Amino acid sequence: MPHRSRALLFAGWLLASAGNAALAQPTGQLSGEVRDATGGLLPGVDVLVTGAAMLAPRTVVTNDRGRYELDNLPAGRYVIQVSLRGFEPRTAAIDIGAGTATLDVVLAIGSLGERVTVTATKTGAADIQTTPIAVTALRASTLEQLGVQTVEGLAGFVPTLTISQHTGLAQVTIRGIGTNVVLAGADPSSTIHLDGVYLARPSMVFMDFLNVERVEVLRGPQGTLYGRNSVGGTINIVTRQPSNTLETSVRLTAGNHDKLRAEGGVGGPLIKDKVMGNFTFLRSSRAGFVKDLDHPDHSLGSEDTWAGRGQLRVVFGTHTELLLSADYGRFEGIPLTYAKPIAAKPGFSFDSPASLWAVRTSHPALGENIQRGGSAKLAIRVSDTTTLNSLTAYRKSNHRFFIDADLTELPLQTNDVRDLQHQVSQELTLVRHTPKLTWIGGAFFFDEHNRGPVLITLHAPGIENRPDATFTARAWALFGQATYQVSDRVSLTGGLRYTEEVKDLANTGGTYRLGSPALAVPASFYDFVDRATYDAWTPKVSIQARAASDMFVYVSATRGFKSGGFNASWPAPGRPYNPEFAWSFEGGLKHTMAGGRVRVNTAVFSTDLQDLQVQSFIRPGLLDISNAASANIRGIEIEAAAVPWRGVQLAGHLSGLDATYGPYLALGPGGVTRSAAGNRLNNAPVWSGGGSAVYALAIGRAGTASLRGDVSWQSRVFFTPFNDGIETQNAYGLLQLRAGFEPPHRRWEIAVYARNLGNTEYITGTASGALPAVGGRPGDPRQWGTQFTLRP
Repeated sequence: MPHRSRALLFAGWLLASAGNAALAQPTGQLSGEVRDATGGLLPGVDVLVTGAAMLAPRTVVTNDRGRYELDNLPAGRYVIQVSLRGFEPRTAAIDIGAGTATLDVVLAIGSLGERVTVTATKTGAADIQTTPIAVTALRASTLEQLGVQTVEGLAGFVPTLTISQHTGLAQVTIRGIGTNVVLAGADPSSTIHLDGVYLARPSMVFMDFLNVERVEVLRGPQGTLYGRNSVGGTINIVTRQPSNTLETSVRLTAGNHDKLRAEGGVGGPLIKDKVMGNFTFLRSSRAGFVKDLDHPDHSLGSEDTWAGRGQLRVVFGTHTELLLSADYGRFEGIPLTYAKPIAAKPGFSFDSPASLWAVRTSHPALGENIQRGGSAKLAIRVSDTTTLNSLTAYRKSNHRFFIDADLTELPLQTNDVRDLQHQVSQELTLVRHTPKLTWIGGAFFFDEHNRGPVLITLHAPGIENRPDATFTARAWALFGQATYQVSDRVSLTGGLRYTEEVKDLANTGGTYRLGSPALAVPASFYDFVDRATYDAWTPKVSIQARAASDMFVYVSATRGFKSGGFNASWPAPGRPYNPEFAWSFEGGLKHTMAGGRVRVNTAVFSTDLQDLQVQSFIRPGLLDISNAASANIRGIEIEAAAVPWRGVQLAGHLSGLDATYGPYLALGPGGVTRSAAGNRLNNAPVWSGGGSAVYALAIGRAGTASLRGDVSWQSRVFFTPFNDGIETQNAYGLLQLRAGFEPPHRRWEIAVYARNLGNTEYITGTASGALPAVGGRPGDPRQWGTQFTLRP
C-alpha cells in the first residue's frame, strides 16, 4: 500500500491523543421508555437532559421501540424534559449515581405517527420536518415490513428514485439523473454512503442491509457536504450503533423459489459505560427466477449469500468516542443480466420462450461478488459547542461474472468480466453549534485503484478480445457550510466545496486466438497510458423559515459535479469524456397538521444538467461514453403520511418529472449517429407514485394483528436516448401485502407476505450490444413466504 494510503488510514487514530483521559470519573447511565397516553411507544421523541455536573445539555431521540439511553453521566441531579412538537413537554427530575437509573415518561397525547430524524446535514440529528432538503427516511421497522433487503428494493417507495442493474452492478437514478456506465473506471451520478463512507463501485451497492437503523434518500445535487459524484442525490445507509442495552434478535424467512434466509444479531456492553459492541450475521439462498430451459438446474438470478458486520464502540471519559466497524460479504449465485431477448436483429433467428422469465442459453452463467471493509470514526468534543470528527475507511471489492452475452442458444459470444478495486478515504470535520450560528468545515481525501480485465470470446471465428484497463483516482476536497439564525423564524444557509481529482489509465489489450497467447490480429495490440485532471467549485445557498409553528418552507440553489473519465474499451488514448455539472433550484414546503397526525411535504425543482455522461454500445467489446450537450429537468414531489385514528397509518407519494435532452447527437449500435434532442432521459418516468396502508388490531390480551398493503406505479420509461419502441418499458404497477401477529410483550412476530401479487411482467433495463438480439433484464415475479422474528 502506498505511504499516502497508510497515512490516511492512521489519520483518525492519531487524533485520539486529543481525548481528555483526565475527565474519567464515576459515571452513571439513564434509560427509559416514552409512551403516549394509550400506552403506545413513541419513537423519534426528543429527550433533553440538563444538570449542574454537565458541561452542556445533551439531547437524544427515542429509538424505534420508544427507548432512550444516555451513558457517562457524572453523578448528580438531572432534569429531563421530553417533548414532541405541538404538545406540552413533560419535565421530571432524577438523581443519578454510579449505577443505572430508569425513568419512563408518559406524554398526555393520543397515539401519533412516527417523528422522523435524519443526519443528512452532517451536523447532528435533526427533525426531517425542519431539514431544508428533499429527503425521505425509511426506518428499520418499515424496511422490514416492505421486505427491502438491499438498495435495489427502495425503488417504488421513494419519489423519483429508480434502480436497475447490470449483472450486479447498480444503476441508481434520482430525479432522472443516473448513468448506465457501470464497468471499471466509471463513477455513479447518484451515490451511496454507508455510515458516511462513500461506496465508489457499482458492485458495492447491493450488499444486504445488516443491522440498519434507517436509510435516508437525499434528492438533488449534494455538492457541498457529500461532494464526490452526488449530482442526482445520495442514499445514506445508517447502521445501529452499539449501546449499553443488551439486544438480541433472530429472523427466519422461507418462501417460494426455495428462498431461505436467516439473520440475527447480538449487541450490548462488554465493559459497562466504556466498551460496547454488536455483531450481525446473514445467510441467505434463493433459486433463480428466470429459468434457463437448456440448463434446468442453472436458473438465472439465484442468490447464495454469507455476510457479517461487527462494531465496537469505545468511550474515553465524557469527551471522546471511537467507533470501529468491519463488514464482510460473499455474494454468489447465477447472475442475471439483460438475458431476455425482446427483439431479434436483422439476419438472426433463435428460439425465445414466450415467458419473460424463461430463456435459452448456450453457456451457463457464473458470478461472485466479495465485499469487505472497515472504518474508524473518532468523535472528540472539543468544547460544549464544538466537535471534531474523523472518519477513516478502507474498502475492497472483488466482482466477477461470466455470461452468455449473445442472449440465445446460439454459441456466438461469452463475456468474462472482472472488477477489482480497493479504496482508502479520510474525512475530517469540525462542527460548532451556537444559538445563532451552526457551521461545519471539513476536508475529504480519496484514493482508489480499480482494475477491469475482460475476456470477450467470439466462438464462431475462434477469437478473444482481451482488454485490461487499470484506473487510479486520487481526489481531495475542502468544504464548509454555515446556517445563521436571522430571527426566531428565518435562517440562511451558505456552503462551498472545492474538489480536485486526478485520474490515470494504464490500458492494454488486443485480439487473440481462442485459448492462445498468440495475437489473431497483430495490429490489434495496444498498450498506452493516459491522464486527466478535473476540478470544480460547488456552492449552495438557501433560505428557510418557519411560516407557522407547524409549517416549514425553504428555497435553495446548489451545484453538483461528477468528474470525467476514459473510454477504456477504445484501443488508443485521447478519448476521455468530460465532467457532468448540474445547477438545481428547489423550493419546498413541509407541513405538519392535526397535532402531528398528518404530514404533507412538497418539493418543486428545476435542474440544468450539462455534459451528461451516456454510454452507447458500438459493437461487441467496444463501448463509447460521450457527453450529451445538456438536459433540462423539472419536477414536483409530494409525500404525505397520516394517522387518521389509532391503529391505522396511511402514506403515499406522487412525482411528476419532465426530463429531456437538449441538443444531442447520440451514438448508437454500429456507430450510427442520430439526434436525441427533446427525447426523455433514461429511466425517468413522467409520473410515478406509491401508497401504503397499515392496520393494527388489538386482539384482547392475545396480542396485535397487523395488515399492510403497498402499491407502486410508474409511467413509461426509455432505456436509451433514442426513445425507440423496443428498448422501453410501458407503464406498470406492483402490489404487495403483509399480515403479521405479535403478542403483547412484542418479543416475537410471525408474518406472511406476497410481493408482485399480480405476477406482473416488466423489465428494469435493456442492452443492444449483443449480436443477435436486444435484451432486457426481467423484474422479479410473484414472491410469497413466511417470516418469524424473535426479539428475546
